[in-house]
Amino acid sequence: MPDRTQPDRRSGGYPATCRVLIVDDDPLCLEEYAELVENLGYDCTVAADAAQALRLIAGDPAIGIVVTDLRMPGMDGLTLLDELAHRFMPTRPLVAIVVTGNSTLETAVSAMRSSAVDFLTKPVSLDGMSGALRRAALRWAARLPISSCWRSRRCQRAARAVRPSSRPAAVRGRRPRKSCRPLLRA
Repeated sequence: MPDRTQPDRRSGGYPATCRVLIVDDDPLCLEEYAELVENLGYDCTVAADAAQALRLIAGDPAIGIVVTDLRMPGMDGLTLLDELAHRFMPTRPLVAIVVTGNSTLETAVSAMRSSAVDFLTKPVSLDGMSGALRRAALRWAARLPISSCWRSRRCQRAARAVRPSSRPAAVRGRRPRKSCRPLLRA
């Protein structure tokens, strides 16, 4: 059986599924989250601080979801999110989930402004982590380049088949969005 977390040339170099990176300075939380994530069926890697997390992300293209604590010594979680946004997100799909024990509205807003897709408070429940990872995995898949998505290639083939027509195709009785028209006419 092929390893679905390894890059695939047919999908533009991105793996079919992503690996979860958990970043927390507390070894007990790190162990608990890793066990929880693996029990949910995700492959995961752990980092004890933000600097180690950045090195792991730079060296492993299969990492697609980062679960990070906000309060850590050295580089905190918000700074890590900013680094991810500047160094990695422009060139590869990467999604962040923030976990914190000290939740305030300002902290949640700051995390979301720093490109986090979910905000969990400690202690993290199974349902909370499961839902956050499911939403993050969907976001990660949506951020893959169009050429790496089998469904998109299938849609492109279907669009090429109707290309001779100058009229936009209707789907379920609705006109396509403006962004779909160039694909249908190209």
